[in-house]
Amino acid sequence: MTTNRFIVLARTAERSGIRIRKQVRSGLSLLEVVLAIGILLMSLAALAQLVSSGSRAAVDSQLRTEAVIRCQSKLAEVVSGNSPLQAVDGAKFDDDPRWLWSLRTQATAIPDLLDVQISVSREGASGTPIAEYSLRRLLRNPESFVRERTNEHTFQRLQQTLIESKTRPANVPDGKDSDR
Repeated sequence: MTTNRFIVLARTAERSGIRIRKQVRSGLSLLEVVLAIGILLMSLAALAQLVSSGSRAAVDSQLRTEAVIRCQSKLAEVVSGNSPLQAVDGAKFDDDPRWLWSLRTQATAIPDLLDVQISVSREGASGTPIAEYSLRRLLRNPESFVRERTNEHTFQRLQQTLIESKTRPANVPDGKDSDR
């Protein structure tokens, strides 16, 4: 009924030379605003989840890198002889007690060759490891160096004794001079 009145008024005004502008609303309806806000919130939730998973991956990568560095460092200590080549289980690092390391040695089929495994882990708040890394290396048993050095020293002493016995005159026992 209101549209009919508008048409009648528009025709009457047109005949008398008066122009009537039709009102056009500019703006958004409530439904459009609610839909836009819903889409914005869903995209923000997706972005927040991406940021969360990205930061978690960055922390995991940083912890794994630190585990690798700590493992290589501890293996270098063992190889250089700064740490004893004895089995260790769950020892804490001096600089950060949250990091634990273990050392395991095992004999191989080859004499004087040891299979050395170093493991490093960091425990989370619940006590489960959140970062782990292990390295294995075949090392020559340090005791074999001691045996060889002892054998070499003994061999050198025997060789020196033989040389001295050949250079000594036969009538002078125990290396004493005959001038006395």
